[in-house]
Amino acid sequence: MKFTFLAILLFPLWCFANPINVTSSGKTYEEAKYNAFREAIEYKIGTVVVSEREQENLKLVRNNILAYSAGYVDKFKVVSVTDYGDRVQLVVDVWISSSKLSDLLLSKPNNITVFENHRHAAQHQTYLEERGKSDGLVWAVMRHYPSRAYNIEQLPYQLKVDHNRNLSLVIPYVMSWNQNFINAFNELMNNIDSNAGFFKKTPGNVSVQPIPHFFAVSSDKYKLNDLTHINDIRNHMQGNREVRVKLLLKNLNNQVMMDQCFYPKFLSGHQRSFYALGDPHKIKLFGSVQEKYSVNVPLPNNVSDSILKGLYSIKLELVAHENCNI
Repeated sequence: MKFTFLAILLFPLWCFANPINVTSSGKTYEEAKYNAFREAIEYKIGTVVVSEREQENLKLVRNNILAYSAGYVDKFKVVSVTDYGDRVQLVVDVWISSSKLSDLLLSKPNNITVFENHRHAAQHQTYLEERGKSDGLVWAVMRHYPSRAYNIEQLPYQLKVDHNRNLSLVIPYVMSWNQNFINAFNELMNNIDSNAGFFKKTPGNVSVQPIPHFFAVSSDKYKLNDLTHINDIRNHMQGNREVRVKLLLKNLNNQVMMDQCFYPKFLSGHQRSFYALGDPHKIKLFGSVQEKYSVNVPLPNNVSDSILKGLYSIKLELVAHENCNI
């Protein structure tokens, strides 16, 4: 299975003081207005394009492209409306703000006593649209947890007997973070949420310790105002999505003789964890952590002979708890 994740920022952030003049069309007035909003946001903020390609046996099985812009409509002015019967064309001045809100303030009124209903409706509609697309980015990265979030190196197996002549199959392994996943996770954090300053407190915080390399660097830290993103990421790592080590024993005909899941050692608390999720508003990934452990499978005397004669392949893989037959 080959997987690539690519996030590209196509345009820089610009000053938001001046409006974007947009000509757009649609089947209805509202559709034309919505198209003007989307075009203005993408032009002003820029677009993150996420290309997600997945290949299996040299065949493309998934090719998703997600476009995301971290902005919303602050205000707008319809300059002209032209009705062509089957389509409506609008010329609209659109003012854009970044949705990376440092203080969660969506809008300030121009008039204290008059509620700007159309303006605020556009603000809320386009903000929720942007949040929905950012949720899609979270899903695009986190749906690969845990199978592609980690590497597992399977070491030579051992056959052991204990003092009571009981036979067991031992498969050592080394588990570590996958660099591609860490890179994709950092890209995700860079694009989805707050622009809060260094000393600004936010309800959500994420830190990612890099995978060790020759040049030691400090952890990347991100401030998040949107706790939905924090909760979504946590939900992809806990409960039914929690990581398990899966053992597959197959015979010469590629038939499964044993399919069993095991808890990684770090989940028992006997070694440093790959992550910290104890605080509901914080996530920490520890890229330097490795787990060196082994899967131990007892082979009862009544079945050991048939397993030894029929066994052809041994494979360890990392899966979510929901993919275990237990």
